[in-house]
Amino acid sequence: MRSSWSFDLSHWNSLPIEFLKGNWKQTKVSSVEKIAIPDSPGIYMYCVAVPNAENKNIMLLNNPIYMGITNSLKTRFIQHLKKEDSLYEPRKCYGSNMNFYYLKVKDYKKDQIRLLYEQPMIDCFGKVVNKINSVGMSSPLRGNLGEFKKI
Repeated sequence: MRSSWSFDLSHWNSLPIEFLKGNWKQTKVSSVEKIAIPDSPGIYMYCVAVPNAENKNIMLLNNPIYMGITNSLKTRFIQHLKKEDSLYEPRKCYGSNMNFYYLKVKDYKKDQIRLLYEQPMIDCFGKVVNKINSVGMSSPLRGNLGEFKKI
């Protein structure tokens, strides 16, 4: 499974108009921000920016690292704040450079929302922190360029 942005225009064309023109909201990922998150169904993305960047243009770069759907944005946001959550390590790394973007949806029918929003989002942006099946899931391939040149 690809873990970066898609080069396939059909993936980008599959994003619904509501995704592209929707009223997205954004907040920092912090326990004090949970009061601002609505208890509504929606789609969401955790995005990160370059840590320690000082150049304004570099600071504007944001990359989605986790996306999903939920019947309660607030509950899901709070779940992701827990230490045992898969976003704990990214939060430690990116700190204040990690943002939560969300878009409320009216009718939450999990299977329909998953097909309409979540799958196209993952197709477009790839999976980084989302749990995925991988060829090397139990023993990931690791190495450096020098080791691979020897092979």
